[in-house]
Amino acid sequence: MLVGTAAAVGAGGAATGLSSVVWWRFGCALAVALLVQIGTNFANDYSDGKRGTDDPGARMGPVRLVGSGLASPRAVKRAAIICFAATLVAGTPLVLLFSVMNISTFVSFPSSLLQKNSFAVFWMFLFLYFA
Repeated sequence: MLVGTAAAVGAGGAATGLSSVVWWRFGCALAVALLVQIGTNFANDYSDGKRGTDDPGARMGPVRLVGSGLASPRAVKRAAIICFAATLVAGTPLVLLFSVMNISTFVSFPSSLLQKNSFAVFWMFLFLYFA
């Protein structure tokens, strides 16, 4: 996130600098990145604790919430769900913005290129599908 934003600012040149950063997009993307990581860690801790694979006596590494009894499985599962819900809230504006941008790109794509080159149609489909 930080490296990508720094590269985008650098590509804008010294004249644009930090004024070229769209801060709400940066904030949403940063929130999504952090919340997905945190939620995934909670979900992993929950599932390992439920299966019993995090035996505190045999495990090396950091303390696990469920395995060590610091938190109940229900509380850790709830924390994971809250993180993923917050990810959805933070990511929705980005998805909506870039979906509209991709549709406008497709509509303005040169139709002559699409008619002459089916390979371009294939790549445009992949771009729209995975963007």
